[in-house]
Amino acid sequence: MVRADSLMEIDMDSAPSALRMLDSMSPHVPYLSKSRRMRYELLRAKAMNKSNVYFRSDSTMKEVAAYYSHHGTPNEKMMAWYLLGCVYRDLGEAPAALEYYQKAAACADTTAEDCDYSILNKIYAQSAIVLHSQKLIDEELDMWHKAEYCGKRAHNIRMAISAFENTVRIYYALNDYNKVMQISDSASSAYLNSGYKDKAARAIFIQIDIYLKRGDIKNAEACLHKYEKYGDIFSSPGNVKPGLELYYYYKGLSLLASNRVDSAEYYFRKMLTGSARDEKEAAYRGLLSVYRSRRNSDSVFHYARLYCDANDSSWLRLTSSEAQRVQSLYRYTRNRQQAELREREVSELRLMIVFLSVISLIVVLELYMWHRRRSFRMKSLLLEKNRMYSDLLHRSGEISRELSAALGENSRLASELEASGRRLRAELDKMQDMSSTDADWASLQKLMESDLIKNLHDQAAHGRSAGQKDWSRLNTYVENRYPRFLSFINNLGSNSLSQNEKKVAILIKLHFLSSEISCLLDISPQNLSNIRRRLNLKLFGSSRTSELDRNIRDCKN
Repeated sequence: MVRADSLMEIDMDSAPSALRMLDSMSPHVPYLSKSRRMRYELLRAKAMNKSNVYFRSDSTMKEVAAYYSHHGTPNEKMMAWYLLGCVYRDLGEAPAALEYYQKAAACADTTAEDCDYSILNKIYAQSAIVLHSQKLIDEELDMWHKAEYCGKRAHNIRMAISAFENTVRIYYALNDYNKVMQISDSASSAYLNSGYKDKAARAIFIQIDIYLKRGDIKNAEACLHKYEKYGDIFSSPGNVKPGLELYYYYKGLSLLASNRVDSAEYYFRKMLTGSARDEKEAAYRGLLSVYRSRRNSDSVFHYARLYCDANDSSWLRLTSSEAQRVQSLYRYTRNRQQAELREREVSELRLMIVFLSVISLIVVLELYMWHRRRSFRMKSLLLEKNRMYSDLLHRSGEISRELSAALGENSRLASELEASGRRLRAELDKMQDMSSTDADWASLQKLMESDLIKNLHDQAAHGRSAGQKDWSRLNTYVENRYPRFLSFINNLGSNSLSQNEKKVAILIKLHFLSSEISCLLDISPQNLSNIRRRLNLKLFGSSRTSELDRNIRDCKN
């Protein structure tokens, strides 16, 4: 888990590898302690979030967040609530996501030297994104400013500039184009000074739209040139990377404004290959402008209709999104009211329990004091008589009483130990599916004196396979203890045993259970069953695996 956590902190591309690493240990998770299981689920959710894997349920993270609300460091508490907010973000529950982001931020100990400002930056950035979808502009702007501050405190300049750059879309929505130009210029310069040429070029992309709206073709083309040259946007010559298709639209508008109509049409048509509806709407709008400039009325009518249809589709999608936002707010409000009602009921019940507990405590205390006073009076009356009687008993019967008690205790203890031994042997016979002889029992007791055997049993109990050093030590142990048996299984001629078959034979000889052997060899029970059948056939000429354990243990040493 530590390795997976370190791996996902390297970069975003390493997160899927960390997720696969964590998923590979999922069969062992039910056997972990609660603290380690919660740690595992926290790291797995973190890896999923970094790998852009959508959360589909809130049940696991609710349990994790509840656990870390009372355990762990402030950074772990902050991470748990943040990831629960991300779950509700993916489930489309924006108000709930905001609530848990706020809880996460409240867990941060900003006075501590190890405060994780990187996580805090993500919390504020995610809050800003949710607030943007809820059209809460002032609150969104505040979140981006806090994210920028945390990026600086985390000494992550790229993170801080990114938060500052994201305020652009707020001022763009407010039609404050001067502020947009100012912020994008500042962000671009900051990126450039920090060595991020591609991000510096991308930061001014929004200026292309503003220059084209103002009819400033020269500056629009200059911005396009920087974007093309330094933005790292092309996957192959002439083709942009997925998600950057809007470049085609502005490239087409720039060419159209320069009367290069054919070239503009080429870029508008490249947008039609995309699957996003917004891209098609922009493409139809661009082609409409192309054919309007050519005065081709049939094509103008055709693309005007397509543009209207795409625009209507976008409007319906926006309306649906707005309806979902209102519905989400309604569900959150209703759930919050129900939660508050339950909380009031629990508070009232808790108050009643406290009241009854206090009354009960008073009654019990009074009874105790009465009993204590009564006992004290009785003790005072009998004290002298008891002292005299005690002295006589002590002097006359001390030696015989102690001797009898010691003999009786040893006899009873011996009986109990003998009964416990019989029960233990019966239980071991049941687990081994065979009846042990006195020689078997003595052999098993002798084996358990070895640290190597104890360690192998412990490894099997924890589901771990034996390593090469363990097998080497075990081979030496068997060579010293059972030399004739080792010679027997090593010299079978044409029926020679494979390495796994030899290991199985040795482990059976040493009284290991089949389930333990599967773990130590890291093989399936079915595979082990097949090996046992082959082993009995090669060693004793019988395919009945039920006889194998007795045959091997009765074999010459």
